[in-house]
Amino acid sequence: MTAAQDLVAGTAIGVTLIEGFENLDLHAYLDEGGVPTIGYGNTAMLDGTKVKLGMVLKDEPTARALMMRAIGLIVPKLAAMVKVPLTPSQIGALLSLQYNIGSGALNTSTLLKYLNKSDLKNASAQFLVWNQDNGRVIAGLTNRRKKERAVFDGVVSATLPALAEVVTSAPIAAPVKKKPAPKKVASATDDLNSAELAKHKKA
Repeated sequence: MTAAQDLVAGTAIGVTLIEGFENLDLHAYLDEGGVPTIGYGNTAMLDGTKVKLGMVLKDEPTARALMMRAIGLIVPKLAAMVKVPLTPSQIGALLSLQYNIGSGALNTSTLLKYLNKSDLKNASAQFLVWNQDNGRVIAGLTNRRKKERAVFDGVVSATLPALAEVVTSAPIAAPVKKKPAPKKVASATDDLNSAELAKHKKA
């Protein structure tokens, strides 16, 4: 496939992952970081206004449209960040991570630095760093990072039955150079993506 075809295929994988990880809620709620969120982990509406408690989406297709717009905004940013060829699975895993932590956090991450040096082993290990919320390790984020990493590594395909086995089976390998676990940093200027880790510092 061409690079453009890989990007399209990778985006489809990313959508599958994001839909599986983000719990749909048509009513605005506070995520674990205290950020008003709605739909599939979105913090802004279709018109760009920030989500506020009390807001309600009409139905699932509306939530999906919101998610797809957010993904459409972050895909070009990922393409600009990465300087090396990627497989569709790697693109999909990175999109899922980016949707969750924000484009700014990914752009300044150690993961991206390793990736752009073609150091896939250490780039893969860096997925596991992003499992905290306000300094607290969150089990759900830990499981999500393991699954994203498994897809990035090509261990499993981006299907929910396959991913269900990853939580207990995927090994956790530390990177060569250990980094302190990141805290969250606000990303008010980021896209319409998830703000679960809105206060992350770079890995």
